[in-house]
Amino acid sequence: MSEPTNESEKKEDEIVKIFGKQFSDKFYQQVQQPKPVPLSEDIIRECTEFAKANMDGDTCKINWKGKYDIIFVTTPPTENSMRTRKLEKTGAISIAFLFRLSPNGWIGAIFQDPEQAATVQPNKMYFVIGKYSTNKVEGVDLPRIKARALVPLN
Repeated sequence: MSEPTNESEKKEDEIVKIFGKQFSDKFYQQVQQPKPVPLSEDIIRECTEFAKANMDGDTCKINWKGKYDIIFVTTPPTENSMRTRKLEKTGAISIAFLFRLSPNGWIGAIFQDPEQAATVQPNKMYFVIGKYSTNKVEGVDLPRIKARALVPLN
């Protein structure tokens, strides 16, 4: 038997040792399938109204009732300049939006729902509703958001 070559293979090998191959196969099958959990239309409407009423020129990110973060983003002017990729482990779609509060000008939005991600168009403005966080890359905190809803503004 060969040695596992990366961290995910090592973790899978440990799961097989603990629970067996059948459990491991089923576990990874379920983990790797996107599970979209849409927000209700009422919550989307409330978040949108709240963001429109409370965001100003200095604010591109706001929290609604401690539950969801709402960010204002734009897409690049042409489809060729849009950055989209499918995440290998989860099958989710990552789309890079222009975001004023980011050190590099971009934020990655992770969509579990591929149909929702497919609605993103160039040269548009959106509210993205979800869970905001940062990830340290080469000493710089880069923002990302796990998107639960996408609200086109134009």
